[in-house]
Amino acid sequence: MTRDEKMQVLKDWQFSIQDSNELIAPVREVLIIRPESPINEAVNLLGIAFTRAASKLVSDKGGWLYWYAMENDFGKKGLSAGFKGHEKPIKTLDDLLDLIEQ
Repeated sequence: MTRDEKMQVLKDWQFSIQDSNELIAPVREVLIIRPESPINEAVNLLGIAFTRAASKLVSDKGGWLYWYAMENDFGKKGLSAGFKGHEKPIKTLDDLLDLIEQ
């Protein structure tokens, strides 16, 4: 898979995860849905499954997609990652793909 193809997978993945989170947020608020509810579990499981599939497609063997989404808030936190001594802030999908390809 080329870098451009991997980047398209990452763009589709990020858009889908963020879009589904935005769509379900008002429902959670209105219905006062608890985190362990079946609705939340269903959305979360689909997000996890899509993340695993995208990870395989882009050869992410380090769990970086999950980290980027959950811990780094899709780059908004700008957390640093990489090999020791070669860490850099991961703010964009391009940064993420560089990290995966290290």
